[in-house]
Formats: sequence, C-alpha cells, structure tokens
Amino acid sequence: MTTSTPATTDLRTDRSRRRLLIAVATTFLAGFTARALLVPAADRLAPVAEPLRTAEAAATAAAPSTGLPPAHGPFGMPAGFARDGAGARAAAAHYVLASSILFELTDEDVPTAMSFISAGATAVSQTQEALRQVMALRTAIDNHGGTARFWQAVLGTRLESLSADGAVVTVWSVGVLTSAGVIDPQSSWSTNVVQLVWERGDWKLLDQAVTPGPTPIADRSAPPTLGAPFEQAIAGFLPWWAQS
Repeated sequence: MTTSTPATTDLRTDRSRRRLLIAVATTFLAGFTARALLVPAADRLAPVAEPLRTAEAAATAAAPSTGLPPAHGPFGMPAGFARDGAGARAAAAHYVLASSILFELTDEDVPTAMSFISAGATAVSQTQEALRQVMALRTAIDNHGGTARFWQAVLGTRLESLSADGAVVTVWSVGVLTSAGVIDPQSSWSTNVVQLVWERGDWKLLDQAVTPGPTPIADRSAPPTLGAPFEQAIAGFLPWWAQS
C-alpha cells in the first residue's frame, strides 16, 4: 500500500488547483460564451429585416472606427455611438473589449457596469453571467495568491446587417491573460457575433455568440516570453483604448 507524504499531497493539490485555474482562465478568454444560453428565445433579436443594399450604406459600413468611444458611462464603460453602420461596428468592438474593464471591477460594481451596456430585455441574464465568470476567475487566481491582468485587442469588425433599431456585427479579437507566478501568459483568439438594439439613445448589447478563432500560427521571430520577463516587458503599458 502506497502512502502519501504531506509534501506529495500538497503538490497534487497545487497541481489540481492549477489545472482548475487554467480551465477557468480558458473559459474567460473565450469570452462570455454562456451568456447566449441564458437568454430566453423570445428575448433574442430577430433577424434584421433591412440588409445593407445601397452604396451609401456600404460605405458607411466600411468606415473605419476612430478607436476611442465617443463617451463613457459608469466605470469607463463605452457609450455615445452613432445610429449608423460605423457606430454599430464601434459599439460592438468596444462591448467585446469591455470584458477587460469588468475584470478590473469589484464584484459589487460589475452589475452596474454590465447593465449600462446591456439591452433591457437581457440585462439581468447578461449581468449574472458576467459576474459569475469574473468571480470564478478572480477566485481561482486569489487561491494562488496572485494577481492578474486581462488584455484585449480587436483586429477587425464586419457589419452583417443593419436597420433603424438593430444591427448584427461580427468582431474578431484576441485576449491575453497574465498572472505573475500563477500561470504563464496565454492568448485566445475569438469571433463574436454581436447583436445590438437601439435603446436609450445608444446601441446596447442584446446578445452575443462566441466561437474560437480564427487563430494564426505564431512566427518564429522570438520564443514565447514567460513569467517575470513577460511582466517586466509590459510594465507601464495601458490598453490603447483606455481613457487618459
């Protein structure tokens, strides 16, 4: 019969906790994917009836985003988007990026921030899911005595459909989770199909479906940077879209 020493037991426990942390982190990096499952079918946005048809509408859809949101709500949540294709694309991009803002907030502040960007029909379910995922990741990291940062960047957006009261935008993005001394930096590429409705004088998030990828192959210009060297290399950086 094999017996375990306290040191062996502690090592196994630590490994189990790290596996759990990586699993939780992977879920967070993939986005709030379960959010769509919590939305009643009756509350979801029906297919937009007015696709882009005119050259003017197509030009609006292709207009580049200025990057920064026109305005900010509570805790820096994005706001103030134009009621057109460019505004819908910008709103969808910033709502995907809002995950990193939510991660920095306290559990008490997440509901206020999430409710601000959510459509009325799905605000409760979206807020509950966002809070659940943020708390799960934060708890897993805290159990290891570490701290974490979540970085995001949007690579591109595609306006799928647009009407006066709704829009569907696909967003391609990458997220990077860092936690010094806990897990190695890891990235995740994802595509979000974001459904928006025009409410309260702005585009609001009704729903989104997240799928992994497309994920490019890393080039061989440099090996992955891990641990302390990674943290030292990014020290002092702020998200490019953050308020000054």
